[in-house]
Amino acid sequence: MLEDTTYVTLEQAAKIIESDIDSILNAALEGRVLLYWPLHQEMEAELVGAEGGNDDSNPRFLNKLYSEYKSFEFVPIARAALSTIMNKGFADVTHDPLTLPDEHEYYWRAVQGNKRSTLFLEGLENIFLLRSDCVACKKLMRASKHESSEVTQTPQIDEAACIPPNKTKHTGSPTRWNDEALDELIKYDATHTTIETKQKFGISRQRIAKLVKKEKLVPTANNPFGNTKTR
Repeated sequence: MLEDTTYVTLEQAAKIIESDIDSILNAALEGRVLLYWPLHQEMEAELVGAEGGNDDSNPRFLNKLYSEYKSFEFVPIARAALSTIMNKGFADVTHDPLTLPDEHEYYWRAVQGNKRSTLFLEGLENIFLLRSDCVACKKLMRASKHESSEVTQTPQIDEAACIPPNKTKHTGSPTRWNDEALDELIKYDATHTTIETKQKFGISRQRIAKLVKKEKLVPTANNPFGNTKTR
């Protein structure tokens, strides 16, 4: 089966995908779908690509192979240009690629400095999506909604309900611990993780921190020996 090379407007694409125009635009800004604009003209273009390394001894540079007159129909929209169009309603796309990079990362662009090559793109109505990309885009949109639904529907975990069945909650008062129970808590916490301590004694992390790490009071007139607070 031949690939469908028909281009459809954003409005038509939204109906095919069963989504909305904003979702398509956001997907394009995130690099998940490619949009195009109609040039429909022959113009002088140059084949360019980045070459060189990433160090001072071999710096990268934009190499121009050659230029020639070529006919262009629909050309890809760069994400920066798309963002500008969404914000301002138009964008100067003179410096943007007119084709996707080839296997050598070379692409065609308008010959720079040629006033006849100045290109402006206006309005979202002049933005298109390749019809053959709509199916993939539709699957992508559905997957994105499914992931979002899973995140929002994840139930909150009740930590108190996560105590293993062979463990029982501590029977002491939540506001007052006797010396024996407190000593047991401190010794257990010193050799176990906070999660293990929480599960064994059935209290929260905050409560453990208060019981185990409570600092002594500064001596005052009412508490001349600086005794610890009643736990």
